[in-house]
Amino acid sequence: MKWLLLLLCLAAVSCGYDRFDIATRADWEHGQRNLMANISLSGVISRYSGWDGVVGDSLVFSGRVTSSDREGNFSRVLFLEDEGAAVKLLTGLYDTWALYPVGSRIYVSARGLVVAHDHGTTVLGYNAGTARQPVGSYFYSRPMLERYITWDGTVAPVVPAVKSIAELAATPLGALVCVDGVHYTGAAGDRWADGSDRYREFADTLGGRVMVFVAAGAVFASQTVPQGEVSVSGILQYFPEAGGVFALWPRAAADIVPKNFVENE
Repeated sequence: MKWLLLLLCLAAVSCGYDRFDIATRADWEHGQRNLMANISLSGVISRYSGWDGVVGDSLVFSGRVTSSDREGNFSRVLFLEDEGAAVKLLTGLYDTWALYPVGSRIYVSARGLVVAHDHGTTVLGYNAGTARQPVGSYFYSRPMLERYITWDGTVAPVVPAVKSIAELAATPLGALVCVDGVHYTGAAGDRWADGSDRYREFADTLGGRVMVFVAAGAVFASQTVPQGEVSVSGILQYFPEAGGVFALWPRAAADIVPKNFVENE
């Protein structure tokens, strides 16, 4: 009987552990620990530029959340940004938008985490290997993740940096940017994603190209790609599979705005 109760308890913990209700400041005040930053995010990125492995120093940095998985175009990751520097955190959790809303100030204790680089983007994850043979991975649970990160209870507006396509090469990967005055180069009537993840190409009047990534599971995947001039906001990435050009990773359908769009009051 004791073993049966134990198994039932484990099942209750393991099933659905990574989906959550919306967090509040009270959750932070009663369930979080305080961390104090001792290095900037840009300092962390500079220190580990071109090097992959386990962070051995007791480094604490902070950044604001710029990504959101609420509409399904992101999954199990958070992007943090501070003063133009950005990092991708492999949370392993779903519904992180409810735990860490866009604009939340997150503190990360990096000691013991694995730092890696994904086509230029700095990535931090859980070490599923050993100190000598580290393996960067997603965190297995929220309690495990919260050994390393905490939210300070504040939320502030996050505004994308406006860039031209030509300026993307000098922009840190992982940053939230907005590219204005571009148009879709594909056929009228195309949907963002028709059964599989898609990269849709946009261009400006100077011939510059940028891809927009939409996952098959995004809630707006079945919507038609707008024609005419638009602005696109998203996390800046570089995907070789996107044709060797920069790509924007929008968080929601609202990140793609047609020219002269007027929001309903």
